[in-house]
This record gives sequence, structure tokens and C-alpha cells, in this order.
Amino acid sequence: MVSDKRLERLSKRKFYVPKKGLLGKRKPSDNELIRAVLYENGRLRGCVTGAALYNRPGLTTQVPRTVTVAFNGGRQERAFGTIRIKTVVLIGDGEDKK
Repeated sequence: MVSDKRLERLSKRKFYVPKKGLLGKRKPSDNELIRAVLYENGRLRGCVTGAALYNRPGLTTQVPRTVTVAFNGGRQERAFGTIRIKTVVLIGDGEDKK
């Protein structure tokens, strides 16, 4: 499918169907890339932290190039062209206890 140009490779084990825009093929948006890291098999596995967390509701005007995601697992850093996603270890189990 990649050789037929129906799928484009984004990174290792990550592919996407390119969308057509006015100027040609478009890559996925930054939010779609973050969502691909946050969810696995339809299940939420982490949360966004750092400056990106405060940028979403409009508490800051800074737009971070590196988005930090906390989840259970190892530390990694992935670059997707315009955005870099850094993963850190989540302390605790990530659930609220009442």
C-alpha cells in the first residue's frame, strides 16, 4: 500500500492516509499525532503535561514545540517533523482515588 502511494509512512510502525489539500498532500495535524501517542487500542494510556497542558485552555500563549506526555512505560523522544513528543514516566497509577 505504501508503494501504491495510498499510505504514507510517518515513523516506525506509524502510517497515515494522506489528505488532499489545495497545495497537495497534507500530513496529520499536531493534535492527531498527540492522540496517536496517547491512545493505544482505543484506550487512554497517558496524559499531556507541561506547557502544552496550559496552552490548550488558553492559559498561556506559548506554543511548545516539544509536547510532554506522561504514561506508564519507558522514556522516549519522537520527532514527527513539526512537533517533538517526549514521554516521561507517570508516578502513581494515574487514577483519582476518593
